Amino acid sequence: MTLKDIAGLANTSISTVSRSLNDSDLVAEETKQRIKAIADAYGFEFNAMARGLVTSTVATIGVILPENFDRFDVQLYHATLHNDFRKTLEQADLDMIVAFKENRFTGGDNINKLVTRKKVDGLIIVQEGLDAETIAYLNSRQVPFVLTQYPPAEAAPPYDVIYSDNPTGGTLVAEHMLERGFRRIVCITGGAERESAQRLEGFRAALAGGGVQLEEEDILEGNYQSSHAAELVLANLDRVRRADALFALSDLMAFGALEALQASGVRVPDDLALVGYDDTPLVAATIPGITSVHQAREEIALLAIELLLDLITRKSEGTLTERAPRAIAIQPRLVIRESTGAVPEERGRIL
Repeated sequence: MTLKDIAGLANTSISTVSRSLNDSDLVAEETKQRIKAIADAYGFEFNAMARGLVTSTVATIGVILPENFDRFDVQLYHATLHNDFRKTLEQADLDMIVAFKENRFTGGDNINKLVTRKKVDGLIIVQEGLDAETIAYLNSRQVPFVLTQYPPAEAAPPYDVIYSDNPTGGTLVAEHMLERGFRRIVCITGGAERESAQRLEGFRAALAGGGVQLEEEDILEGNYQSSHAAELVLANLDRVRRADALFALSDLMAFGALEALQASGVRVPDDLALVGYDDTPLVAATIPGITSVHQAREEIALLAIELLLDLITRKSEGTLTERAPRAIAIQPRLVIRESTGAVPEERGRIL
């Protein structure tokens, strides 16, 4: 019994099943209870997912953090993703070792060390791609591994990866702005990073589909930092004042933009609507609350671990290399708050 099996029985998506089993607020209580009842009836439990570890020696999963984890904007999102990994592994009665790929002091390869010392049964690698040498090493040692969160650069990556669908996230923002009647829009990007480029791609295409052209001069290149976003708003205040809405491609940049707008006497949302991305705890605590794209962290964590445990089981059965790698895009949702004019009964509405 897998998440896919439960989804078929419940006539819902895998996303809804994973959110329900994680008690997510993004699923209606009635649906959540119905899915949990199905899971109980068929004996589904996270411990059952770990049966592939019966031949294991350590019952421990390694989680490799992104190299830029020291950046505050990365920590803001990945700290909550890390908690979702920990929760899911604890439910499966598994331990977790957290490391970076490279030792910051010795320059040594921590993946190599974890594998050589037999510290882990498999790896969840939270990085934007993986070098060919590491892939070859892990495959030669038959170490099960799954990449998560970041979209692959290749159309058919040579490894399993579960990632957030960034173009769809941008599309959701554009559709919401079009629905609200916003036509003059300023966007603060995250520079040349793939995630930012994909969000902008989906946003721009959906706006164009609604008859709105996002002008190049209205695209301000940020760097995911709050202070820089604030500087961009202040440096382009005349342009921003003429706009109906501003889309910051991360919550931290949205927070910086909000501070600069409020300091300049621009009222959100009365004068200008504001949307962020990632739906971190930060945006729910601001005044006004910031509408933001929710990346399904709990779903990414659960599916990545389920997939990894399947690979570990296949290794014990000698069938690890018989299945082609899979790339699974997880759909985001838009959480509506006051920054785009939500009235009390709309606050927290999910699109």
